[in-house]
Order: sequence, then structure tokens, then C-alpha cells
Amino acid sequence: MSEIYPQTDTARTNGQVTRMSHSGLGIASFVTSMVSLVIVVSSFGVMVAAALEGSPPSQGIIMVVGMLIIVAIIGALIGLGLSIFDLRNQETKNTFAIAGLVISSAILLVAILMIFIHALKR
Repeated sequence: MSEIYPQTDTARTNGQVTRMSHSGLGIASFVTSMVSLVIVVSSFGVMVAAALEGSPPSQGIIMVVGMLIIVAIIGALIGLGLSIFDLRNQETKNTFAIAGLVISSAILLVAILMIFIHALKR
């Protein structure tokens, strides 16, 4: 049985005090979320740049941006799953898992909103 001290980064397991460390799953969820965030921001930038040219974006650009959004959604879902799984582990720090959870949730919300906005324009 282990006790966790919330104000510190130490835990007591079987009478021994150990320092808590960041979990590999938490770091993986954060990295996956950040990669998905870069994909969403870059695809949004491509669409804004195409709209600023004055002419409607070509079908190729729309197809590539759509595929990038799908990849970002898959990455955000993976990051979300890793975050939730890591938050159940009380023996490690949860900083990266919480950050991954927030970023993945925001990416999913933005990506879904972008899909609905595009669908409403048609």
C-alpha cells in the first residue's frame, strides 16, 4: 500500500519514501497532443492563406487539409486515451497527463467545429 503526499512529489511505499517521477504515458500523451496541435494549426493556416488569395481553394488543398484534420483527430484521440489511462496511476506525477488531456480535448473541439463550419457552408 502506498501513501501519496499531495503537497510534495514524494510517496511512501512500504515504509520507504520515494520521489515521484513523470510517467512515460503522460509524456507520450503530451507529445501526441502537441503534434496534433501543430497539424491543426498548420492546416488552419493553409486554409487562411488560400482564402486570402481571393480565389476559392483548389480541391487538392481542401483534400489535403481534410486528411490532416483526420490525422489530427486520430492523434488527439490517442493522446486523450493515454492521458485518461495515465491519470488513473496515482504513483506518478500527472502534470503531463493533465496537459495532454486539456490539449487533446481542445483539439477535438476545434477540429469538430471546423468540420461543422465547413459542412454548413455547403
